Amino acid sequence: MPDSMQNSDISPRILLIPDVPIEKGFGHYSYADVLQFHLRQLGAEVAIVSDTAKHSQFHFNGAERIPYDATEAEFKARLLAFQPDVVVFDTFPFWMFDQKKYKTYIDAAYRQSSFKPALATVIRDIWAWREHVVHQIEEDLPDFAAVVIRGDEKNSRYEDPRLTSFISQSGVELLRCGYIVDPWLFSNECHELSSTKSQTVIIHQGGSLPSPTTPLERVEQLHSFFIASIKSKECLRKRSSALANMTWRVLLHPDYDSEMRAEIVAIAAESERVNIENMPDKPAYLRAMVQSQLVLSRSGYNTTLELMATRTPRVIMPFAQQDAEQLTRLRMLAETGKGFITIPGELGVRESGMTAMEHVGILSNHIASAMETAFDGRELLSADSERDFVGGMYAARIFLSLAERCRSSYRRS
Repeated sequence: MPDSMQNSDISPRILLIPDVPIEKGFGHYSYADVLQFHLRQLGAEVAIVSDTAKHSQFHFNGAERIPYDATEAEFKARLLAFQPDVVVFDTFPFWMFDQKKYKTYIDAAYRQSSFKPALATVIRDIWAWREHVVHQIEEDLPDFAAVVIRGDEKNSRYEDPRLTSFISQSGVELLRCGYIVDPWLFSNECHELSSTKSQTVIIHQGGSLPSPTTPLERVEQLHSFFIASIKSKECLRKRSSALANMTWRVLLHPDYDSEMRAEIVAIAAESERVNIENMPDKPAYLRAMVQSQLVLSRSGYNTTLELMATRTPRVIMPFAQQDAEQLTRLRMLAETGKGFITIPGELGVRESGMTAMEHVGILSNHIASAMETAFDGRELLSADSERDFVGGMYAARIFLSLAERCRSSYRRS
């Protein structure tokens, strides 16, 4: 292996490994997009584990691509050719998808080497504790040099103390970088677009699609959410709301269940100016969001933070079950006064003895009322300061500092 680590003139090299499978949504790839943007701005060379489509979609063209489906031999060869100083896994623990295999490949590739890249991971501030991965945390966490939490110190009381205790006891460095959102949201282009609102309403579920293991009640809640959202337009029309005269864009994941999609399309056809569309790529989605008059969505991490970073009126409805993170995040937002109008997640659950039509009728009225409240003048607060949302920049600086420490340690050895 070339001994480039001794040459301080060579740019630091960072390998990013997203944790979402290629065929699913774009949420976690957007983290890699933000991180690689800031890392390259700071002079680092970046490689990303991705596929061709995602590499193009997220503008990774300035970064080297390592195929996500590479064999072990191919991955090792690309890894050793790139020679990263730091490998960033998003996210730990490896309870989903294929990240575990990449760590195994890295361990094997450097088994006979005097140098091994530092391992780091980035996790969410509100992380749903999962007992079935405790053993994995105990097994793998000691191999990491740092854990970076995507969150703010002032909101640390919402973090699960079991996770932070595990990290602290392991001796791994625990850092917070702030919230990570697309830097475009603070660009002049974004500010200009947000000042020229189009007559549209955006309704969407977020960037991820429920997996085959997603509980049926959650899938049903999502479907009811879309149907009731479309039906709420008629409620608003009866109330003579200006929202009823706007174009509504209902954004579905491209792989949304075909039968459920057909039902949504049929219901939308009964109302004027309701368009059923596939969720666009991240840049197009952000542009549509900041120009819309109102956004109605679920309360995923990316969605809530992206909306917090803008002054777009927003209505958020969490899932009632299986997602303590969404409920906790909304409680945090409510207590910190970020201007979200929320609909209780329990309303998304059909009560025993209630027909689907009755449930949709009740839910659509609640959605209509929340949309009116959000649109008709309640003061909306955006971020306390942009500093809250430049976690990507701070995370990049942390990784570059870690790279320098790794190189210095190697040169001394």
